[in-house]
Amino acid sequence: MDKNNEKIFSSIIFLLTLYIFLFYPFVASTTELQRKAIEYKEGDSLFIGYLVYPERIETNSPGVLLIPEWWGVNDFAKSMADRIAGEGFLVFVMDMYGQGKYAKTMEEAEKLSAPIKKDPLLMRKRALAGLKAFEKQSLVDSARIGVVGFSLGGRVAIELAKVAGGINGVVTVYGSLSPSLFTGLQGVKIPLLILHGYSDPLVDDDELPGILNMLDSSGIKWKMVIYGGAVHGFSNPAYGNDPASGTAYNKAVSEDAFREMIGFFKSVLK
Repeated sequence: MDKNNEKIFSSIIFLLTLYIFLFYPFVASTTELQRKAIEYKEGDSLFIGYLVYPERIETNSPGVLLIPEWWGVNDFAKSMADRIAGEGFLVFVMDMYGQGKYAKTMEEAEKLSAPIKKDPLLMRKRALAGLKAFEKQSLVDSARIGVVGFSLGGRVAIELAKVAGGINGVVTVYGSLSPSLFTGLQGVKIPLLILHGYSDPLVDDDELPGILNMLDSSGIKWKMVIYGGAVHGFSNPAYGNDPASGTAYNKAVSEDAFREMIGFFKSVLK
């Protein structure tokens, strides 16, 4: 190796070493997470949620209750919870179906979700049970809890907002929305962020104006971000990349929606 190449090589090694020294703590911190299965009950039924938080988190830290898609507490729900926890939050993924059950096929998801979709009171009971289980965790500040729901979980989050007074903010991500869902929000003082794909087939074109009218007449503080070209499921890579299917991952939209969500929680959970 001649002297010039030797100097270049030494410079590269120096820069790499400096980069690792300066930035490794910040990279590593996102992976230093504690994960626990948390058992709790609603009536006589056993539920198993997923709790995740940064290893060095302090007591009385803000928390986020995550209500998953109709699949239940699966790998996507856990990975999203991990990512939110990496931003400095305790995150609890509630169990919607009991005993930690989750669906692996659409048929299983339909069967598991049918009872709560048909019965809003049952939906609220299960959501409240998950919230109460989270509030009991020793590290969380029960006065600083936000809620995020994905797909069906978005609908559950809105129903929870109607009956839980201690929530600081709610986010829905490609939520299963309809104008009737937003009845009964009068008097609710919980800020709401809706992240919605304009081409989401689960929300009919003629329903969107009705949703906006219901929100505006409710008196709550709300914001809706509508993503052009995005369909249902835009945050979940498992759905593939074909928007023609009506359910597809969109990386750019997913990243922007995540930033919106985290910014919202950092604002309302100060």
